[in-house]
Amino acid sequence: MQTGESNLYSEMRIIGLDAGSVRTGISLADPSCTLASPYLIIHTNPISGFCARLAEALSSYPVERVIMGLPLDLRGREAESAALARQLGSLIEAELGWPVTYHDERFSSDLAAQAPSGRKRGGRGKPRELDAHAAAVILQGWLDYRKSGLDPDGGMS
Repeated sequence: MQTGESNLYSEMRIIGLDAGSVRTGISLADPSCTLASPYLIIHTNPISGFCARLAEALSSYPVERVIMGLPLDLRGREAESAALARQLGSLIEAELGWPVTYHDERFSSDLAAQAPSGRKRGGRGKPRELDAHAAAVILQGWLDYRKSGLDPDGGMS
């Protein structure tokens, strides 16, 4: 570590969220915004306490921006579950003041399940950390678009 290098934990972070009706996966971008890593999972419900749980889970990381996975169907239209992502995004902006950007999450759970680290099994046959890995897939997609010079938001607002 070089002298004067800042503490990695105190730098602003971009986080990724994969919102589900039961659990929400959280991922973190490294300070250089190159790599997204799975972080943890929190309970989505009750929604009234969601922001408090999210803020507590991320209390060690000042959050610069939230990349929320937006469920789209194969034609690019918002799926039924997009309402929950938008509801949580609105709560995050209102209660925590963190800007939320929505990013296409198509196939993120499938890609996360294929990764060797996403195959750990938990209860009822569901991969234990799949939601956090899916959040990392979503965030990594946004980071990669951003680096390519393309609009990472894909026109979603």
